[in-house]
Parts: sequence; C-alpha cells; structure tokens
Amino acid sequence: MTRYPTLTAMGVEDHDQIDRYTLLPNGNKETVLKVYFSRPDESALPDSKKFVFRQAEGEERLQQALVELNQLSRPPQSQQQTRLQLENELLQFEQVMQAKLSELRQQLQNWK
Repeated sequence: MTRYPTLTAMGVEDHDQIDRYTLLPNGNKETVLKVYFSRPDESALPDSKKFVFRQAEGEERLQQALVELNQLSRPPQSQQQTRLQLENELLQFEQVMQAKLSELRQQLQNWK
C-alpha cells in the first residue's frame, strides 16, 4: 500500500520528484491544483500536472491531496525565488502565445 494513496489515485506516482505545487481558483466553482516536479534534463516526462477540482464534488479529495503534498513538497521558497519562477513562467507563456499567434496569422495568410 502506498503512503500517498490520493496522489497515486490521481496519477501522481513520482512522489520523490515532487518539487512544489500551486493552488488557484478557476471561476466560481473550480479550484486548479498544479503539481511541479524536479525532473532530470533528459526526462521526457512532464514538468507539471494540472488537476481541476469542482467545489461540490472534489473538495474532500483536494484536501486529502494537499495533506499529502505538504508532506512531500519542499518548504516555501523565498519571495525572490518565487518572483524568479513567476518571471520564468510568464516568459514561457509569452513564447507559447507568440508561437500560437504566429501560427494563426500564417493560417489567415493562406486563406487570401
């Protein structure tokens, strides 16, 4: 039997690679849990997994997952580290959005 049954049931099996997590509201009735992993550079596995919990259905499961994550994740980081991570995530998001916008513009050009 696993020490982290809720996370395992959610598909998070690399317990030793969990780095941190974020918890954000997503609309009125949902909460998004994003689990980040410390993976080797050559790993093909994703760096994070995202889970959406609906308040009515998933509140208890979310609480159980948070208890397990608090046992596994690193202590809170300093504000400077958090700021750097946010800046890095923003940069990555901007790159993805620029690539998508470029792709859509190219599709529009092909219609002319």
